[in-house]
Amino acid sequence: MGRCPELLGCGSGANLRRHKNPNLIAGKRPEATDREGVGTGSRVSHPWKIPKRAVFRYRQGMKTTQVPIEFETERLLLRQWRAPDRTPFAELNADPIVMAHFPALLTRKESDAIADRAERLIAECGWGAWATEVRATGQFIGFVGLNIPRDDLPISPCVEILWRLGHVHWHQGFATEAARGTLQVGFELLGLTEIVAFTVPTNMRSGAVMTRLGMQMDAATFEHPGLPGGHVLRTHCTYRLSRET
Repeated sequence: MGRCPELLGCGSGANLRRHKNPNLIAGKRPEATDREGVGTGSRVSHPWKIPKRAVFRYRQGMKTTQVPIEFETERLLLRQWRAPDRTPFAELNADPIVMAHFPALLTRKESDAIADRAERLIAECGWGAWATEVRATGQFIGFVGLNIPRDDLPISPCVEILWRLGHVHWHQGFATEAARGTLQVGFELLGLTEIVAFTVPTNMRSGAVMTRLGMQMDAATFEHPGLPGGHVLRTHCTYRLSRET
């Protein structure tokens, strides 16, 4: 499988038969589109609103769009990154609660580098780790999206779903809601046949979300090559969801 470059690693997933339809826009603000079916849990015959200029193309074998995709769920907007997102993003990346299952807290420079890369990949591929905001307030809460991880992972090649939200926004169903919309984009718009997620076994909160969304955990774990042998976070669990599930 071809790829756009790796962004970062963290995890998440969904059963498409049970979730609400997102309202998808490619290169267009959500308010300009038909909102029928959003938040109702119903299926609509044509859920994607895509301008004619959003012609699909292939970059190294992966399906991309000529303009960035943005889409709404019932309460959230998943969109391209903006300059003001960097400060709250740096704050959550320096939060020990959010980063409890990562090797280290991030500096502002490291956090900005992730945001810059996410923005660039969305611009190049049309999809990626989208900045996520609450529609009612416009507040940035973190990111949710799709990513192609490093080639040397034992589960590669693959496309993963991933998220990272500020901890004050946990326990409200935001990760689940955004992940379901992201999975629909991946399966129905980008034509992916399988999406995976991976996390450490001790990250029970993310594992519970993956299970709740319909993903199935592999029986075998793998050792993450980005961490040294013996590191407490080196062992990872993999969850999978196929388009036919």
